[in-house]
Amino acid sequence: MPVPQPSQSEYEASEVSSSPSAYDLVQDFFRYKPPVLKAPVVGGHTDSVGTRVPGPFDKHFPDVLRLKRVVKLPSIVSDLADLAQRTLDSYQGELPPTDDNFPSKKIRSRHIQYSAKDEIYREEGVGGFYNATTAKFCEVVAGTLAFNLPKWSRGNLLWALSEISKAKKDGLKRNQAVADGFLNVVATGGAENPLQDFPVLIPYEFKNLNFARRGTVLGTVVDRFLHEGFPWEGCEFGEECSIAHDVGITGCRMGHDAEDHPCPSFRTARTARATQLDGPTPDASNHSSSFETFPKTPRHILQQAWSEAVRHDATFIVIDAGNLEIICIRDRKNQTLYVSNVIDTSGADVQYGKLHTGLYIAAIRDAEDRARLLKVSTPATWVMKFGIPVEKQIDFTKKSRETVCQMLWHEAFTRPYLKILPDPKAAPVNYHPYMKDRLYLRYVPGEPSKILTVRDTNTFFRLLANSSFDGHLICRADIDIPGAIFSDHQKRKDFKLNKTVVLKNASRPHEIARLEKEYHVYRKLRDAGITAIPKVFGFFTGSDKDGYSFAALVLEDVGRSLEQLEKDMKGRVPLSKQQRILFETALHDIHKANFVHGNLTSKSLMFRNGRDSEDVSILGFADAEPLPHLLVPPRLERVDTRFSPAITSQREAMIRRDLFALLQLCTNSQVNPRKRKAVEPESDVCPFPPAKKGAGSRVGEGFQRAQSAP
Repeated sequence: MPVPQPSQSEYEASEVSSSPSAYDLVQDFFRYKPPVLKAPVVGGHTDSVGTRVPGPFDKHFPDVLRLKRVVKLPSIVSDLADLAQRTLDSYQGELPPTDDNFPSKKIRSRHIQYSAKDEIYREEGVGGFYNATTAKFCEVVAGTLAFNLPKWSRGNLLWALSEISKAKKDGLKRNQAVADGFLNVVATGGAENPLQDFPVLIPYEFKNLNFARRGTVLGTVVDRFLHEGFPWEGCEFGEECSIAHDVGITGCRMGHDAEDHPCPSFRTARTARATQLDGPTPDASNHSSSFETFPKTPRHILQQAWSEAVRHDATFIVIDAGNLEIICIRDRKNQTLYVSNVIDTSGADVQYGKLHTGLYIAAIRDAEDRARLLKVSTPATWVMKFGIPVEKQIDFTKKSRETVCQMLWHEAFTRPYLKILPDPKAAPVNYHPYMKDRLYLRYVPGEPSKILTVRDTNTFFRLLANSSFDGHLICRADIDIPGAIFSDHQKRKDFKLNKTVVLKNASRPHEIARLEKEYHVYRKLRDAGITAIPKVFGFFTGSDKDGYSFAALVLEDVGRSLEQLEKDMKGRVPLSKQQRILFETALHDIHKANFVHGNLTSKSLMFRNGRDSEDVSILGFADAEPLPHLLVPPRLERVDTRFSPAITSQREAMIRRDLFALLQLCTNSQVNPRKRKAVEPESDVCPFPPAKKGAGSRVGEGFQRAQSAP
């Protein structure tokens, strides 16, 4: 049978005989060439030669998944063509007679006639043309020859513009590293997919015709990175990556490389390169002076194509610009991409039907060998998971509520770094009183070196801040630990995890100084054994590159204040006798620890479980002052508490101001606001009832004695 001349369109060649054999018809198909694709004469097509920049998916590959080197291997084309021929020649039995499924010359002509070969506006048109022609032809021929089918059929192959498999992959989203076309392996006739671990054999990256018209673009893809390491573009935050967005790693699973690879020249080149790898790869940082010296578009095309192959653990990759294309083979172990020369799809020296039939068969044989190896042994990279590495995760799924709370609190008490973000579930606010894009560092008095640890996901915790209250400087927030894994049951509201804290913020120097002072007071009171105050998670500070400072004090959430309860009730909230005694006892203990509160208000008295709660606390120690030092602080009952100019003791005066502030708060909350009179030191009104012996109200007793004294 005569071979069509280069100037002759493949589908215009005449038949040689009236009844050619199936073998001859396959050989005729092997000589198939697609027509030259063209943009519409009227215009409207894209003139871009750009591609998408690397995204979070491929920027966060661990080092083992990144492309390190590019090697040109022109013999990929001849290897694939030889494989197609060998597979045809080794078909067991008689080739099935051709039918309507077989891509005969007539069928090919019809498909090409109705394709939009002269109306390619952008890369979607290139992919659509390939899908309507070459893909439909080659999946039938390759499927029948590779699977030795008795009829012409694509078998388990299905080329499509989308991924067919619906199987979930741990951590992966369907919109990450999405290729433009896919050679899929699918189950047929109810049978199990023979290559279920590799549902995508070849990802395709299509480019518009400008990449073909300006052949230098694809030529640069092939030639630019041959003599130096490939500059993989990683996260722009570098070492601060895990702190900046807590993405962790893109842990796509990676299996074995095939031992019996279907491309002989690839096996030879891979063996030779394994012991001759070049030096270190360039710094993959956007801030590196050498990084931007590499041309962006070729670099981005290769990183994009490699990432798509990594997502599906594919070996073969096709970069197709319609009239020009590149076929690539991925070497997982050596992190090397072998690339063919730029292929002219309609060129005289290319049998395109044979080339892509061989490509499909090679992908099948490669996947079969890798599936066999997986049954023998599972590499560590096969179980690599997306997100934070396993060793940095905290599994709460089988823990009780109490244990989970204790572990969350422990992490928040001990991790050296803090990051504050708006709670995505809370109502949006216009003003954030914290630095949401900065890292706070825990202040440890006397131990500055202890906190200078590696910044990573297991060295910081987050606070998800709710809407601000009290002058925008204070808000409630929920503890969030990077790497924490909860069960679906634990994520439900009725699980009621106690992980809420109060966050106090400061950004001006005098505010930071007050916040630090308050932190030290809390610490000293806690060290003295005072329990009726919030626990302190820590005092955190930081500054940006311009020297702008900020600070945060993180406290236990001890409920609602008297002021908040009064706002809810739209009036005064009466305190029970026991509540008054508890507040008086707490204040007395604070005085025994040689501190006065200094500014007791309705914001300072806290009730953990509602207005009737006896779980009360005192907070707000920004104005607290130490009492003049006494080796043995006198008991309050033994101090002369008369309000008269004769009292000169500074210590007693400071204590008395605290007691009077508490007395006034308790009086205002007890008396009907319409009949209430302001309580002054000279008043003869004592709101506290006489205390029973052994349970005395020290404030009440003190004022009673003061009124009866001469």
